[in-house]
Amino acid sequence: MKPEQALKLMNAYVDRELDLATTLEFESELASDPALKAACGEIERLGSAVRAEATYYSAPQKLRSRLTTEAGPVKRLAASHLLRWLPAGTAFAAGVLLTLSATFFASSSREEDRLVNEIVASHVRATLGNRLSDVASSDQHTVKPWLSARLDYSPPVQDFAADGFELVGGRLDYIDGRPVADLVYRHRLHVIDVFVWPAFPDQPVRTSTRQGFNLVHFTRGGMSYWLVSDVALADLEAFAQALPRSAR
Repeated sequence: MKPEQALKLMNAYVDRELDLATTLEFESELASDPALKAACGEIERLGSAVRAEATYYSAPQKLRSRLTTEAGPVKRLAASHLLRWLPAGTAFAAGVLLTLSATFFASSSREEDRLVNEIVASHVRATLGNRLSDVASSDQHTVKPWLSARLDYSPPVQDFAADGFELVGGRLDYIDGRPVADLVYRHRLHVIDVFVWPAFPDQPVRTSTRQGFNLVHFTRGGMSYWLVSDVALADLEAFAQALPRSAR
């Protein structure tokens, strides 16, 4: 196997994308070429370091959905074109970048899936267990101090009864490994949980559905908002537009 051919196969080998015959041939080349073996090991160590140490940020819903379904083919196609035309050194760097990009977005998607599952599970436990709130009140001046005294931040709290979303209380919850504020609202016969905690930077409104529940998420004014309810998605989105007013 020629060195340039082995270099082209290196990223596919690390990603376990080679067939058995090519894998055996490549591993034979690795055993006889210390430089190639070192380069391959560096890619594997770099990928492991990113998965273990990188700070992850949520990708936009549309991009995340595309990467979830298309990351494999896109990565292979892009690598194929880049490695065909670029010099060996540049091709190596491009391969590393493509590998890390796919790992980053796949990990980010998994992290957000886990977070959504936690939020939905908390909402279900509260409604089924009839523990909607720890402090039951429609008075923001009662709910806000109660939560602030038990958290390391002060969540924005406001009643939106005039808009059809009545504040009925608040509770402490545990999401993503930390205590967070949950503001509880009622819209007609539906309960809406609004989980709020500090976060940067601002992120646009995104929607999703999980286990029959609608979710709306955005970050604004230094706070991350997660709304979950069985209320119609259009109503939940309308409520989301009103919420940032409480942060001013």
